[in-house]
Amino acid sequence: MPERIHPLLIEIQIHNGSRESVIFHAKPEGAIDPIPILYAVGWGSTVKIDTPGISALAEHGKDVWSFNPVREGKSASPTGESFPEIEINKAQGAYDLLAYLRDKGVKEIDVVAHSEGAMYTTIAALKAMQEEAMPKIRSMVLIEPAGCLGKDSPAKLFGRFFKQAVLNMLIDPETREFNKTNAGNLKEMFTKTMPDEVRAISTTVIDDALQILHDKYGVKIGVIAGEKDGVFPARRLKRMEQMAFVDRFISMPIRHNGMYIKANEVVGQVVAMQRSFASEGSERK
Repeated sequence: MPERIHPLLIEIQIHNGSRESVIFHAKPEGAIDPIPILYAVGWGSTVKIDTPGISALAEHGKDVWSFNPVREGKSASPTGESFPEIEINKAQGAYDLLAYLRDKGVKEIDVVAHSEGAMYTTIAALKAMQEEAMPKIRSMVLIEPAGCLGKDSPAKLFGRFFKQAVLNMLIDPETREFNKTNAGNLKEMFTKTMPDEVRAISTTVIDDALQILHDKYGVKIGVIAGEKDGVFPARRLKRMEQMAFVDRFISMPIRHNGMYIKANEVVGQVVAMQRSFASEGSERK
């Protein structure tokens, strides 16, 4: 049995063909929103690190499902594919989770994705929405998303990450306390796949994929930018506000670790976006 990483989180072993993986379920007490959430962790993060955000969603009555993406593969795209191998491998975990929920009878789902999670859930969503039996993705709220800056470079991305994650975050009292209590978990961010992840994240743009999800499949899309985010800066994410496929765009005074340090505030905005999307959907019916 895998170790229980948090009292809120139930760990479930799943199988999809020859693949085995562990997913995590946070089931809230009391009233539960009928539409569950697939929560996607960000670059180098894990469900354990992201527990503050997952817990905050559960406190809002959200039925949350998540997983730790496999960090394997190269930054090059396989023949016939539009996305890097390493992102496709991470997307497979999201797809397998959607398939598990399909088998449980789930018909609709909302996606909440942080950082790189926006990239691999977009890839998974494109695949899943082409299959009639898979849960329909009602909305995607992308928090400080990767793949949305436009043109970037590996050197510039790594420089921004190093400056914020290793230098700036250390001088912020709240972040310093979080890092102290999560030192062992944070070490997992730095793996041998990091160079390929940097290249994949910096050279992949998901605009076209998001537009297909929005225009063809009716997925509502919201973006939350961090005004203090040095990794994916709000001033550059601002371009998303002008995109016709983005239904809601807001910025918040958070760093790139907002889902850990300011989880309640960020989740409050996530839930508000989801309510507005649901309200718009009801008005059209």
